[in-house]
Amino acid sequence: MEIETQLSRYYCVGLGGSVDLCSLLGTGIPWNKNVANKEDEEIINYSPLVREIKKLHQISAKVVLLVVGCFGVVSCRLEHYLKELGILDVLSGMQISAVVETTHILQRILGVGCIKT
Repeated sequence: MEIETQLSRYYCVGLGGSVDLCSLLGTGIPWNKNVANKEDEEIINYSPLVREIKKLHQISAKVVLLVVGCFGVVSCRLEHYLKELGILDVLSGMQISAVVETTHILQRILGVGCIKT
């Protein structure tokens, strides 16, 4: 079910056509020392939307944050969020993706290409 509000567009998916829980997925790749701050910021940013979903649609709603630092640093809360989603086995892939994307960004900014041997 797609729901659009003044704050954001989000998707609620339920099994068997009924939606009992809406998980709002927040992502980010901040500088390593800002991982915990980014999680706290996202919780604050999403809280009005969570309240609106609960009020308008009479369903449970929560924020699930997937924040990985630009060099693969994660907070201790990430494992809890991955357990909620049932995808514990993706953590290393998320860390690798963050590092690879950071490398690509730095290469573009610095004008450095891949070195061929």
